[in-house]
Amino acid sequence: MKSQTPAIRFSLFLAVCALCISPVAGQAQTSSPSINFFFTSFDYPGAKSTTGAGINKAGIIVGTYVDSANVSHGFARSPKGAFQKIDYPNVQDTFLTGINDSNQAVGYYRDMKNLYHGLLYVSGTFSSIDYPGATQTEAFGINNGGDIVGTWYDTTDEQSGFSLIQGTYNNVNEPNGFVTYATGINNSEIISGTWTDGSGVNHGFLLNTQGVYTSVDFPNAEQTFMSGLNDKTETVGQYIDDADVRHGWGGLPLNSEYQQIDYPDSTVCLVNGITNAGHLAGWYMDTNGVIHGFLAVP
Repeated sequence: MKSQTPAIRFSLFLAVCALCISPVAGQAQTSSPSINFFFTSFDYPGAKSTTGAGINKAGIIVGTYVDSANVSHGFARSPKGAFQKIDYPNVQDTFLTGINDSNQAVGYYRDMKNLYHGLLYVSGTFSSIDYPGATQTEAFGINNGGDIVGTWYDTTDEQSGFSLIQGTYNNVNEPNGFVTYATGINNSEIISGTWTDGSGVNHGFLLNTQGVYTSVDFPNAEQTFMSGLNDKTETVGQYIDDADVRHGWGGLPLNSEYQQIDYPDSTVCLVNGITNAGHLAGWYMDTNGVIHGFLAVP
């Protein structure tokens, strides 16, 4: 499916892009059910901006920070708030987007020719991920079996979602989608993502192992983006309301349960990752326009 706005990368929208603020009690606005969260804001030391992305059951969060020279770096944050920089060697930028319970992380990097490649990071070792025949590839999600999902681009800048399951690549294209992005995969190999219709409106989706797509829209939203999911098929993402305000959200779309999740006093919020215990990772923009990562615990 051909991208309508190839210059605006969905991956950068997701990523946008040890000092830890004490947890702040905050209540998200709700549909159903209602869950309160304790939020912890965090920033990579010295960074201009910090975005939280994936989170695993141990509480390790991966994400991306931007330094004073506007270079993007991957990082891992421990449950105690310690940071580790993780950069693919000899490239311009590194972005980390997902992590599984074995601490295997995925993301993508920008090489010296300004092309993007997916990456897998395991025990200090990097591997490049390139969809066969693609000019560019970005990886977004990984499950405990090492299955990976992401997006690939061809020579005409057409882009599609992909899965890499048990070593086999497959396209992930919502049947009505002008563009499809695969962003999460759980241990049952259910895939989450976002698709764009012919009018440029974004919707979430779930894809089951039988190949059936279920479109997802946050109630009354103008646009819906889906970032990740857990083994209960609880999903997270961002939606845009009718006032063009961007909010985080979570819920069980298959049960028509949705909840708005906003970091307190934020102007923009996006939830990227969710564990089976319902712990969340994401990022928010404060009233000064600065982007910070966050952890949210029910």
